Amino acid sequence: MSWKDNWEVVESGDGTYAVHWPTVYKIIESRVRAEKQNQHARLVRESQTGLHPLSWGLPDLVNLEVDWERVRKETRIVTDAEFAAMRWNAYSSMEDQIQKLREAIVLTQMEKQRFKVLLSHAQDQSMQAVERAVGRGQTAIDIAKVVRDSSATTLLIGATLLSGGAAGAAFATLATGSGLKATAKYQDTGNLGAASVELAGNLFFGLIPIGTGGQALQGTAKYVVLTMRSTWSSTVALVEGKSLAHALAVGGITFVSDPLAGAIVKMPVAKKMIERVAVPVTASTILRRTPADEVKTIVEKGVPAALRTGFAKGGAAALGAMNGPSGASGAGKVSARPVSPLIDNAILESELLLRFTIIDMERGIPLP
Repeated sequence: MSWKDNWEVVESGDGTYAVHWPTVYKIIESRVRAEKQNQHARLVRESQTGLHPLSWGLPDLVNLEVDWERVRKETRIVTDAEFAAMRWNAYSSMEDQIQKLREAIVLTQMEKQRFKVLLSHAQDQSMQAVERAVGRGQTAIDIAKVVRDSSATTLLIGATLLSGGAAGAAFATLATGSGLKATAKYQDTGNLGAASVELAGNLFFGLIPIGTGGQALQGTAKYVVLTMRSTWSSTVALVEGKSLAHALAVGGITFVSDPLAGAIVKMPVAKKMIERVAVPVTASTILRRTPADEVKTIVEKGVPAALRTGFAKGGAAALGAMNGPSGASGAGKVSARPVSPLIDNAILESELLLRFTIIDMERGIPLP
């Protein structure tokens, strides 16, 4: 049986286990990707000097950009090596490998928080620059309020300055009373072993008019800062912006937006902004039915008769009892396709995901 396709029964030195190797790989990969993402993330200042007339009055925006090509390449190399070692060592002690996976989840959580700190630094610098650039008066007060309100509930993940035709289109939108905000929602679901992983995200776009030299906008001197925000929840996962931009372009995920956000997402400047960043999304792990459904074939075809009898007496009942609510999500039939590129390139760190990835076949229970 190929580890890439299904479950495998592992006769370890400390017991017999059903292991879903693709999910084990994903847990290791998430930790490595989180480390590499932080290593190859840098604060990039978008300087307006020399790019726009009267650039001295425009804000220098700061974004946290990630070199995704290096992240992907280095993540694959390190994960392949660590996975091969874990699979080999599992035959000696599966309990040791389980402990390593638990530690990997904790390390992933720590790296995720490090990334949030870097995002906060970028946000603070960009918003301070924007507040200086809008000048004074009622417009500045209104914009400052929007910035404060947004910062309280969301995190800035990207900002760029629009000028020329793009700025003109944005101003036309503002003039019609559409406001400073636009919202888009997206969702993706995929199977990992006994569980389904659901990613649900929001993109909040803001349009902030900017004066030159701290003065009110006049004539054709029109500039707009396009901001992109997202929520940071307690169950956040980080998604590669390049994968998200591609999924949005080809319609590979469920996507709902207001007309303004839909138009913004299609703009080349917005696509470029999304591609360079990491996007926080809310991740949920849901049992598709029960782990017993996943290992039934293994029990019937790949397990010695004596062990099969023991599983039937105690293990199957223990697993079957988990048809009720489990963790933050309820068990039940969940329709989901195989893992998509968006989930494949996401950083996941769910304890529930690990719990139903390695199952003790002798006791017939998932990990505690």
